[in-house]
Amino acid sequence: MADKLSESDENLLADATAAIFVLVAGSDGGIDKKERRRFDAMLEQADTAGDGAVAAILKRASERAEKSIADLQGAEAEVLLERVGKTARQALSEADCERYMQGLLHMAEAIAGASGGGVLRMSNPVDVSEQAAIRRLRELLEYDLD
Repeated sequence: MADKLSESDENLLADATAAIFVLVAGSDGGIDKKERRRFDAMLEQADTAGDGAVAAILKRASERAEKSIADLQGAEAEVLLERVGKTARQALSEADCERYMQGLLHMAEAIAGASGGGVLRMSNPVDVSEQAAIRRLRELLEYDLD
């Protein structure tokens, strides 16, 4: 594990949040306002206090989110995410890597559940395309695969 993340590694790991947003929210053909509000709220509420690697990544993610989302298209998001899992495992401690990966998956699931479920929220809030995007995310990150 590296003692300190390089700037390029930190940017890559930070931009993963935007890539997840693009991959999951855009999986059904469009990004809606509820998904964007959920993403923005998650970055705003992220624990960026302290001097840990994950806090630094989240702080950078918040600073770069708008530009990163504008720059990423679906295929580009997948290419970026393919590099993220490998980089996280190499650059972060085992505990920080686990925390980081779990945070990415939590973000993906929260974004997916932001707008579905119908008016009374009686149906599954996560549609089939979003479920597939989350499975794809796990494959790209090579995380939690049996």
